[in-house]
Amino acid sequence: MKGWLVLALLWVALSVGAAPYDYVVRVVDEEGEPLVGVNVYTDDYRFADVTDLEGKVVLRDLRYNDIVHFSYLGYQEVALPFYEIRKRGGIIRMVPQVEELAEIVVVGRRDDAPEDLTWQVEQIDARQMELTQSQTTADALAAHANVFVQKTQMGGGSIVLRGFEANRVLLVVDGVRMNNAIYRNGHLQNAITVDNSMLERMEVIFGPGSLLYGSDALGGVVHFRSKDPVLYFGPEPDGYQAETNVMSRYATANREKTITWNLNYGKQRWGSFTSFRFSDYGDLRAGSVRPPEYPDFGLRKYFVRRVDQGDQVLENGYWKVVNGDSVFVTDYDDQVGTAYHQIDLTQKIKYQPGPNFYLLGNFQFSSTGDVPRYDKLTELGKKGTERDLKFAEWYYGPQKRILASLKAQLRNGGSVYDRATIIAAWQKIDEDRLKRKLNKEYRTFQLEDVYVWSLTADFDKQAGPGSFAWGVDLQHNIVQSNAGNVSLRTGKVVRNVLTRYPGGGSRLTALGGYFTYSIHTRDSVWRLQAGLRYSMTDLFARFKADDLIQWPEAYVQGIGSRNDALTWSAGLILQPRRGGWRLQLLAATAFRAPNIDDFAKIREKNGYVTIPNPALLPEETLTTEATLSKRFGESRDNHLLIGATAYYTQLHNAMVRAPFALPDGSTTLWLDEDELVTIANVNADNGFVYGLSGQVEGRLAGHLFAKANASFTKGRRRFYKTFEDGPVTVIDTLVPLDHIPPLFGQAMAGWENDRLRVAVSVRHNAAKPLSEYAVSDIEFDENGRMVIDRGGTADNLEETPVVVGPDGKKSWVGSYAWTIVNIHASVKLGAHLRLYLGAENLTDLHYRPFASAISAPGRNFIFSLKARF
Repeated sequence: MKGWLVLALLWVALSVGAAPYDYVVRVVDEEGEPLVGVNVYTDDYRFADVTDLEGKVVLRDLRYNDIVHFSYLGYQEVALPFYEIRKRGGIIRMVPQVEELAEIVVVGRRDDAPEDLTWQVEQIDARQMELTQSQTTADALAAHANVFVQKTQMGGGSIVLRGFEANRVLLVVDGVRMNNAIYRNGHLQNAITVDNSMLERMEVIFGPGSLLYGSDALGGVVHFRSKDPVLYFGPEPDGYQAETNVMSRYATANREKTITWNLNYGKQRWGSFTSFRFSDYGDLRAGSVRPPEYPDFGLRKYFVRRVDQGDQVLENGYWKVVNGDSVFVTDYDDQVGTAYHQIDLTQKIKYQPGPNFYLLGNFQFSSTGDVPRYDKLTELGKKGTERDLKFAEWYYGPQKRILASLKAQLRNGGSVYDRATIIAAWQKIDEDRLKRKLNKEYRTFQLEDVYVWSLTADFDKQAGPGSFAWGVDLQHNIVQSNAGNVSLRTGKVVRNVLTRYPGGGSRLTALGGYFTYSIHTRDSVWRLQAGLRYSMTDLFARFKADDLIQWPEAYVQGIGSRNDALTWSAGLILQPRRGGWRLQLLAATAFRAPNIDDFAKIREKNGYVTIPNPALLPEETLTTEATLSKRFGESRDNHLLIGATAYYTQLHNAMVRAPFALPDGSTTLWLDEDELVTIANVNADNGFVYGLSGQVEGRLAGHLFAKANASFTKGRRRFYKTFEDGPVTVIDTLVPLDHIPPLFGQAMAGWENDRLRVAVSVRHNAAKPLSEYAVSDIEFDENGRMVIDRGGTADNLEETPVVVGPDGKKSWVGSYAWTIVNIHASVKLGAHLRLYLGAENLTDLHYRPFASAISAPGRNFIFSLKARF
């Protein structure tokens, strides 16, 4: 009884504390002078007024998270949630339109205010990306965010969040899931299919994100938010506004040539945003300064060229004339076999007939040329000599992504919702692999087409002292897979290659729904948030009867799997009125349901073949984390923000390959005359990941700025193995998890005014010693000594330096530490032009980030010119 009484009193107190109330705001210009006649209004126009002669306006009956707009002719519009206005002491500073101002208000698919989220959030806006002129979205994340990026080839960029990578990290573009049925667990390059030049910002939501996003968000969510059309809000009924931006860029490290063009055209009720980009990248030049103990690391001495219908292994270099004679000069730092090109197109149309409703159509197209797989092109054949290259060709065929979506947002839905956001989308993804061994006539191809239909609906409703949010999401994937060999001489196609996925087609259907409730005090001192989600996934695959492998009849008829997951999240935000402190506490579960790549990928290697496991369960995590931050100074121009996050994640039911029986109990299949042992993904692994990250950001006198971050992660999994004979019968121990990067971080400091912006940045990666690399197997030699095998994992130990021991045996040592220094600047040249300059890796250091199979760019100079009309 006493407990219910306490809860009732708490409810009453919060109801009173959370009630709307009046608040005086003063609007000033960049010099602190009052602005008279500023239009002030909320999103739903429930409140609208103008400032008086003192620049003041009384905000009446506003709620905690109401968005307030401040609009004034000739000045950049400001949009802030009510709680942020109170944090600033009711002072709103507006700047002329000639200045750039990035006010970031919402994040994620649901457009939530960052202050309302108990998750750790990081945002990178267009202005930051423009300064460094990063070539891809993956490069921009590595340059600015507290995330790690792995690269297998130059046309790549696999994002690692808190030790989770690939299909354990969820990618979202404009509220639409990018993760599909064939996202694998190794390394992915799909992030580069989002054009960073058309992005408004990138939002990284760290930690378990399954509550709102469903499967795959174990390490976090990366949300790419593209620019929306800007409408005309002037007094003229037939008025409009238009803006065109054209940018060209050249970078020396890979002879990049990029041109982008975008146009915004806005009327009072509708607007259009169009963006086009073409990039051509040459072969990437690595740094020439290597550690003295690894003088040959990363050298590209030989490569293959197709000449007169035959393969030739050529030495890497070029001819030049010296004293009238032609001399061949070796150039082993040029990573031949990395060049590719890419084209991106975006078209968005917005229709907004009134303040409570809008429609947004979104079309995106991205296509690369052939993207060489550099690690395969440098792989050696059986002889193992430098000239004995295994492959003449290995590349991803044109990687294409098409997205078409329609977003509707509605407000003031009476007693049902305050805001509703509905997104319907269709995607088509082409993912092709083509390879040919040295001096072979036939090129092997594996072609995958994925079609994805999705629908999400999110709703919000204020209710007394708190607010409710709920939503549903549906995604349906169809996968079509083809394979074969094609003769380079005759063009003849032979279907004698296993398809990557079942030849009869496969599909994945996922359905989920969530509900959250949050409650807070009026002055935002504390906020509680909790939610629950239920998800269901259905898989189906059909194998072909005339396939190269004699599949069981059950597989030919079709085999399926269904599973579900119940996830939850609970968080607390404490933010005292004074002192600038903020504490975020979060406990949450997340899951990754098996997809078609886990369930039905056909992999034949070394006498084994993978088969489906209908009993495969989702991977699950339980995470607890705490974020503590302290802000000194409330002004945008003078402040310092320091924060740190600690987290611990338990991983259960992780998927690993293990022996597995067919439906009839047998354990072998036949491929021609070869008998193959059947294996499958099973839930047999448990582990944990923990880490600490820190961030510092500040400004001084409006001109000096600085930012720094660092991240430390450690992970372990249980390794269990039994032996029939030997010195021990069972090994049950903890070994390193794969995908765990070493300590990494970066710092940037600079100075800016209206015409000039200059920044110096430093990026650092610590060493990853051999003992911290993932373990693939443990055996015992003939002398009873334990032999640990660390090869063949996602950590790519084989791509690290090699040393020769006293016994003449070669061994890998792991990745070494590195630090690079970069300088970037932008200069305003008149009213319409801006010049961007960059000098990266000033010392021309040769380095290769952890798990990467390609060395990073050497000394790189960037020249870019942007015109704005």
